[in-house]
Amino acid sequence: MADARAAGLSRRRTRARDLATPCYGVRTAAANSDALLERVRALVAVTAAVVSHLSAAVLWGFPLPASLANMPLVHLTSPPGRRAVRRKNVVGHQQSLQPEEIVAGAKVSCTSPLRTWFDLAGTLSLDDLVIAGDFLIQRRNPLATVAELDAYLAGKRGTPGYRRAMRARELVRAGTDSPKETELRLLLLRHGLPEPEINVPMFDETGGWIQDPDLSYETEKVAVQYDGGHHATPAQRRSDVFRDENARDAGWRVVVLTQWDLTPFAPGMEPTAVTRVRSALVERGWRSSPGAKQRQPPGSAPRSAPNRRPSSANGRTAASRRVRATPGDEPRAALVERGWRPSPGAKQRQPPGSAPRPAPNRRPSSANGRTAASRRVRATHGDEPRAALVERGWRPSPGAKQRQPPGSAPRSAPNRRPSSANGRTAASRRVRATHGDEPRAALVERGWRPSPGAKQRQPPGSGPRPAPNLRPSDANGR
Repeated sequence: MADARAAGLSRRRTRARDLATPCYGVRTAAANSDALLERVRALVAVTAAVVSHLSAAVLWGFPLPASLANMPLVHLTSPPGRRAVRRKNVVGHQQSLQPEEIVAGAKVSCTSPLRTWFDLAGTLSLDDLVIAGDFLIQRRNPLATVAELDAYLAGKRGTPGYRRAMRARELVRAGTDSPKETELRLLLLRHGLPEPEINVPMFDETGGWIQDPDLSYETEKVAVQYDGGHHATPAQRRSDVFRDENARDAGWRVVVLTQWDLTPFAPGMEPTAVTRVRSALVERGWRSSPGAKQRQPPGSAPRSAPNRRPSSANGRTAASRRVRATPGDEPRAALVERGWRPSPGAKQRQPPGSAPRPAPNRRPSSANGRTAASRRVRATHGDEPRAALVERGWRPSPGAKQRQPPGSAPRSAPNRRPSSANGRTAASRRVRATHGDEPRAALVERGWRPSPGAKQRQPPGSGPRPAPNLRPSDANGR
């Protein structure tokens, strides 16, 4: 607006309908207001920022997904020390840019192709980043060389996005002509097929040039052509037929693919492009490497492991389910015959609905954990059944307390005579019925010994017992 006033334009003229306002303080022609370049030019004129990221990728012509290429947002980068741009439909960034990473154009300044591709590592998926990398070093009019790309990445070690950029660099190839060639090449690699060569010239027996197939396998003489929408014109179609016939006359197997072949018919199904290329390679004698692990395409169902029987949803094979359907150790022998080995210390799982598996080298037990022989022996009272258990190999645990069978009388302690309810034996009651020390002698004759320091109880109705080694005292205690 300052330039408009300096040019002599009035306020009324700047508010005319033939002018648009891409951002505050800027007026442009309404016919070009929707063009990205005009919007970016207006924003750069006000903010003095540098166009970067997705906006710079669109200006350089990088192939981007449709959802990102048509976004109305504009990405601007400001140097450190200056606040990131905050405006409507503007994504502001703040990062340090080297002088060689900024390209000044006729209308705006934006990041260089190498810097733009490196910034895309934080936004694009791996496949889209590889497609953009192939475009960077494409066969015709490349934006950079392979040496420049490798040198640039070497200087970015340790910065955000470096690892993802290096993963994409491993898949980036020079010499492509279209993004679909890269998409097809990545699709074949993900399904375990060998990596094809890109746009390698094909010659006949006399050395005459035939064509440069999009992808080719020189050893098997298989050429893969991707025909896009521009191949549908009559003139281009006639040229393609002549091209393919010359290749077949030279002994090549030509596979022509379209977008229909790259898209699977249903989730989890293999695209027809992979099926057709694999069939052509096998027809020419190609065999996959033994033990090679095929990479799964994104969103596909898990691939069953080779040389294994199909398993159910829980991961068990049909043979394993048949063997595990019965309890016991006999089915385990059948599994061992099939090559199964138990893990050290692994606990065997019981099949649903089966009885608990008895421990090895033990007799089957009932629900309470006792064996039938143990119940028969414990049904009787005394120590004689214990001898029967010992004969069968049972040994009591040290210090274990023996349990009484339900409904039986309390078990008497070993080496003791049966006692009454109050805990005294019949002989003790008969001896204690009399008074004096003579009954004590009778107890001693029967093997009784008093505890050291024990106090002797007086029988009911008897007088106080005189203390040992003391003279009898009178009633007052003297």
